[in-house]
Amino acid sequence: MEFVNNLKTSILKKSNWWHVGAIALFVLISIIYFYPALGNQSVKQHDISQWVGSSREIYDYRDTDGQIGWTNSMFSGMPTNQISMEHEGTSVLRFVRNILTFGMPRPISIMMLYLIGFYFLALSFKIKPYVAVLGAIAFALSAHHIIIIEAGHNTKAFAIAFVPFVIAGFNVLFRWKNWILGIGLSALFMSLELWSNHVQITYYMMIPLLALGAVELYRAIRGENDFMKFGRSTAGLLVAYGIAFLINSGNILGTAEYGEFSTRGGSELTINPDGSSNAEDKTEGLDRSYITEYSLGRTETFSFIVPNFKGGESIAIGDVEANEDNYEDLDRGVKSFVMSNNQYWGDQRIVSGPVYIGIITAFLALLALVYSEEKTKWAYLAAAIIAVLLSWGSNIEWLTNFLVDHLPGYNKFRAVTISLAIVQFALPVLAVLFLTKLFKKREELKENLLPFFIVSGVFGVVLLALLASPTSFNTFFSAAEEDMIAGITDPAYLDAYDDLELTRISIFRDDVLRSFAFLVLAFGTVFLFIKSTANKYLFIGATGILLIMDLGTASKRYLNNEKKGKNYISWEDSWKQNYPYEENAAELAIYNAEVAQDIELDDKINKRLAEVKKGFDKSMDAAEKNRILDYTKYRELNRLTNFRVMDYGNPFNSTYGSYFFKSIGGYHGAKLGRYQDLVSFHLGVGNPAVVDMLNIKHKIRPEYDKETRKKIVGSTYLGNNPTALGNAWFVEETESVTSANDEIQALKSAYTAMVTPGSLYMILFNNEVITTEQKVSPYDNLSFVYSFVQDSVTIQDTIPVQVPFQGLTEQRVSHIPDGQGGLTWYPTEMLDSMMATMEIVNVISAGKEGFDSKTTAIYDEKFKNVISKQSYSGKGTIEMTSYHPDHLIYKSSTSDTELAVFSEIYHPVGWKALIDGKETEIGRVNYVLRALEVPAGEHEIEFIYEIPSRGSYSAMAWTGSIVMILIIGLGLFMAPKFREEKTEEEV
Repeated sequence: MEFVNNLKTSILKKSNWWHVGAIALFVLISIIYFYPALGNQSVKQHDISQWVGSSREIYDYRDTDGQIGWTNSMFSGMPTNQISMEHEGTSVLRFVRNILTFGMPRPISIMMLYLIGFYFLALSFKIKPYVAVLGAIAFALSAHHIIIIEAGHNTKAFAIAFVPFVIAGFNVLFRWKNWILGIGLSALFMSLELWSNHVQITYYMMIPLLALGAVELYRAIRGENDFMKFGRSTAGLLVAYGIAFLINSGNILGTAEYGEFSTRGGSELTINPDGSSNAEDKTEGLDRSYITEYSLGRTETFSFIVPNFKGGESIAIGDVEANEDNYEDLDRGVKSFVMSNNQYWGDQRIVSGPVYIGIITAFLALLALVYSEEKTKWAYLAAAIIAVLLSWGSNIEWLTNFLVDHLPGYNKFRAVTISLAIVQFALPVLAVLFLTKLFKKREELKENLLPFFIVSGVFGVVLLALLASPTSFNTFFSAAEEDMIAGITDPAYLDAYDDLELTRISIFRDDVLRSFAFLVLAFGTVFLFIKSTANKYLFIGATGILLIMDLGTASKRYLNNEKKGKNYISWEDSWKQNYPYEENAAELAIYNAEVAQDIELDDKINKRLAEVKKGFDKSMDAAEKNRILDYTKYRELNRLTNFRVMDYGNPFNSTYGSYFFKSIGGYHGAKLGRYQDLVSFHLGVGNPAVVDMLNIKHKIRPEYDKETRKKIVGSTYLGNNPTALGNAWFVEETESVTSANDEIQALKSAYTAMVTPGSLYMILFNNEVITTEQKVSPYDNLSFVYSFVQDSVTIQDTIPVQVPFQGLTEQRVSHIPDGQGGLTWYPTEMLDSMMATMEIVNVISAGKEGFDSKTTAIYDEKFKNVISKQSYSGKGTIEMTSYHPDHLIYKSSTSDTELAVFSEIYHPVGWKALIDGKETEIGRVNYVLRALEVPAGEHEIEFIYEIPSRGSYSAMAWTGSIVMILIIGLGLFMAPKFREEKTEEEV
C-alpha cells in the first residue's frame, strides 16, 4: 500500500505538470505537421509501395495460415525474416510503443517518438523540462528525419527515434542512484531499438554508447565516481542488453543465420561477369564499391548548416517553384535546358534531401563546447566527428578500407551516409547542454562573453564568405558533369552550362542568406538574454519559435501538406498504400492465358471475388473496391498456380511484378547472395537457359508516367516463354565442377548473332577492330567509332551497338541512323541506296548456344553424395500437385532412378525434402536450384520449410519480457529508497 501511495504522490507532484504540458505540445506539433494522417491519408512513400509488393504473399497467407517462412513473390524465392516476420514474445514492445504514441497513426507516431525520446534523454541528464522541449524540437524536426519518412524508410525512422531512449537508459543506470530501474529501462529501450529492425542504425548507435562509457570510466579513474558503482553499472548494462537480446532473439539470430547466405555475407566468386578478378573490390561482406556508393562529399558536410549547399535533393530545377526567380531572365532555349537539369550537384548518385541539422542547433552546440562543464560533451563531439568521417566513405578511402577489412560487421552495411544519424542526435544534445549552462550560470556567461563572440564570429564569417565568393568554397557541378563538360567544345553548350552554374549559385546563395538570417536572430536572442534580465520563459518561447521556423520550413520542402487542386501533393488515400497497383493490360493477358488452360481456375477465383464483394462497406468508393478485387483476383491465381513472371521494366529494383505474381525480380537490400550472382552474370543479359530453368512463363513491362517516370500507369504484355521448363523436370546429363567460379560460368547460354560490319564506321568487337563477319553474344561488347570534326579537330566517340538478340530471325536487319539523332534496326532487304551507305552493321540470328538447362545439371562436387551418376535417362513424369510457400508437393513416375531438378531456389537452412514421407538430402544444381535423386516407381515428393528454432526463440522472448517487467517493477518499488539527495551534482 505504501508503494501505491508513493507512486500516486510522485505522479501528482506539481513538477510533473511540466511533463504533461510537454507531451501535449509534442502531440500538437506532431498532429499539425502530419494532420492529413487523421483523415485516412498516408504519405506517398516509395519504399512502402515496394515493401507492399514484396510482402504481398506473406500477408496473403498470414490471414489464413499464419506466418510463412518462405516467399516466392520475389527473387524466385527467399526467406521472409527480412521482409515481414512476426515474432512471438514481442507483444510487450508493441504495447509500450503504442502507449508512447497514444496509438496515433504513422507518421504522427514517428514524430511523437522523435520528440518524446529526446525529451526523456534530456530529463535523464537532470535537465529542466523547458530546456528538454527545445532539444526535442531540434532533434525531431531535423530535415533528414522528415525526409526518411517521405522516402518510406519507416524502420530506419523508428530505430533513430529509439536511439535517445537507449542513451537515456544508459544515463539512468550510470548517473542515477536507482540502478535497478536503470537496468530495466535500458533493457526496455534497447529491446525497442532492436525490435525496430534497422541493424545499421543500432550498429552506429554503439559509437556514442562506447564514447559515453569511456567518459564514465574516466570519471571512475579520476575518482569523480565510485569505481564499484561503475563496475556495477557496466555489469547491469550488459544484463539489460542481454535481456533485450533474448526478447529479440528470433529476429537477431534469424538475421545472423540468413546473413551468411545473403549479399551481406559476401560471395564465393573471385571473378566479375567479364572474367576479370574482383579481388580489389571484394570483401567478406558487400563489395567496397557497393558499400561506398552513397558517400558524402567532404564539402557537402556544410549542408548541416546550409540545406542547399549542394542543391539539396535530386530533382529538376524547374520542378521547384522557389527556383523561378533564379532563371526567369534566361533566354527561352537556355531556360528550358537549365530547368531540366538536376538541382543537386553533389557526387552522390541520387539523394532525397540534405542532412540539414540546423544553423541554430549547430550554433548552440558549438557554444556548448566552450561553455559547458559536462564531460560527456566530448563523448558527443567524438561520436559526431567519427560519424562524419564514416559518412565520407570513398572520399576518405584509407579509413574506409581499414574499417571494411578490420572492424567486425562494418562490411555488411551499405550507404555509409546513414552514420550521420548520430550527428543529427549528438548536436541537439550539445545544444541543450549549452542552454542548461545558460540558465544556470547566466551571470557567469555575462562576465565571459569573449568565447560567445568568437563562436558567433566564426559562424558569421564562414557564411558571409560563402555568400561573397561561392566558387571559392564550393563547386557547382558534380564530378560526372565536370567530366562531361571537359569534352564539350561547342561554345553554345558551354554558355548553357555557364548559365546552369549561375542558376545553381543563386539557389546556393539564397540558402546561405537564409542560414545567416537565422544565425543573426539566434545570436541576438541569446545575447539579449545574457545581457538583460528578461524572463527565461520568454527566451524559451523565442528560441522554440526560431527552431521551428528554421527546421520546419527546411523540412517542409521535402514533405508537406500542400495541395494541387483538391489533392495533396505528398499524401494519398490510405487504401492506395495498402493496394498500390491496379490490374493493367499485361496482368489481364496473363490471367486470361492461365484460365484458358484451366477453366476451373476462373470459377474458383470468381467465387472468391463474390465473397469479397459481400464484405464491402457502403462508404468505399468504386476505385478502392476495384483495387481490392484486383488484389484478390491475383492472390487466388497465385495460390492455384506456380509460374514466374519477368518484369522487363526495372526488374531488380521494383516489386510491381511481385505484387501480382511470383517474380524473378524484386526490391531488397539483402537478397540471397547466390541469386544476386545469377542476376549479375546471367539474368542481366537474358541467358535463355537460366530464364527457362527459373520457370519464367510470362514477360511484362510496366509503363511509367511521362512526367516523373516514377508512377506506374500501365503495363504491356511482352508474350509467353514457350520453353519454360515448369516446376520440375528430369535431366539426362550432369557435370561436376570444383568451384563457384566454374559453376557460374558453366551456365553460359545465349542467343547469338552473325554481325557484318558496314563500310562507313569502324566496328569494335571486344575492343578489337573487325572488318569481316563475326559471331557475337550478349556476353560480348560490340560498338562503333563515330568520328566528327569540330574546330579543325577530329573527335571520336565510341557508341555501343545494342543487338536485339532474342528478336532476331533468319532475315538480316541493319543498324542505321533514324534521322532524329538516334539509331534503329531496319530490314536489310528494304534498305534503299542512300540508307545502305549509312549502315553501321547488319545482323542475323545464329541460334542459341551454350548450356542447356533442360537436359543438363551443373553441380558442385560437394553434392556428389546426392547426385550419384553422370547420366540418367531423363524419362518419366513429374508434376506439382499442391502449392504452399512452405509446403510443395509433387508426384513422380519413372522406370529408373532419375535426377529431378526443381525450379525452386536452394537454401540450406529450413528446407527439408521427403520422398514418400522419408527425408532425403537436397542437392544444389545450376548454382541456385534444388535437385533430388528420385527412385524408380511412383512417389510423392514434398519440400517442407520450417522456420529454424522458432519455438526456442519464442520461449526466449517471453522469458526476457517477463524478466524485464519484473526488473522495472522492482525499480519502481524501490524508488523511494533510491531517492536522489539534493546535493548530488546535476548537469
